[in-house]
Amino acid sequence: TYNRLLRWHQWWMPNRDGNQDGLLEWGSDLPAETLHFETHTLRAAMYESGLDNSPMYDEAVYNPVTNTMELADVGLNALYALDAWALSEIAAEIGNDEDARQLHEEFVDLADRINRLMWNEEAGIYQNRAWDGSFSPHLSPTNFYPLIAGVVPPERAERMVREHLLN
Repeated sequence: TYNRLLRWHQWWMPNRDGNQDGLLEWGSDLPAETLHFETHTLRAAMYESGLDNSPMYDEAVYNPVTNTMELADVGLNALYALDAWALSEIAAEIGNDEDARQLHEEFVDLADRINRLMWNEEAGIYQNRAWDGSFSPHLSPTNFYPLIAGVVPPERAERMVREHLLN
């Protein structure tokens, strides 16, 4: 199972980091003639998120060249970071020390990018970020996913809980 999970994990960055900044965006690949549903559109990228009815992506732009939204998603990146951490733990357990090291480094690097690029100090929460650097005004439970991923410094975690979760 580990090798299959690792291949799935390794699919994401080459296919969903449209602007190559090390953060993931939801997307949709080119249409396949055998498919009977919408592809290669913003709506299809919203379907990929599983949150297609959420207003979080109402102002998002779909880039048909990169097959992604022009919006790095906090929830997706936090889950990907957590995935790297979990796979590093599995790799260590099965004695694959090189994979364990690489995956742990990937977790640390992504945690740093999430904290540098997706934290909105003014709002006191992690937010989706457009390619132009602006933060999405929409909040949802996925804005809390960095807490689940274990990438949030304690002072930010306390602020998020106080100002948003308990508000």
